[in-house]
Amino acid sequence: PYADVRVHVTTFGEPRVGNAAFATFAARHAHRSARVTWRRDIVPHLPPRAFGLYHHAPRELFYEANATRFATCDGSGEDAACADRYDWYEPREHTRYLGVYQSDDDGVPSCTQY
Repeated sequence: PYADVRVHVTTFGEPRVGNAAFATFAARHAHRSARVTWRRDIVPHLPPRAFGLYHHAPRELFYEANATRFATCDGSGEDAACADRYDWYEPREHTRYLGVYQSDDDGVPSCTQY
């Protein structure tokens, strides 16, 4: 009944939420999707790949220095040239995307306009 529905999904700092079969399913059923990742944000690396069960859906858009230049990563969902290039991560970087801080150090939201 929903064959004509087009799903568009954009996430920021998304963790791994399913296995490889789920990633394939999500890629097949989302008309357009993107995972935006930022430098050393730790959340996109959780749960760790070493667990062997979790995998990102494809289409990662990675930026490192500013919000004006993105790298469109390969379609694997786990591109070693993008966010997976790092071997250590910074939890505080999860609070800032596209130059906007999502919370102050005390956890109080700093973004008040919606």
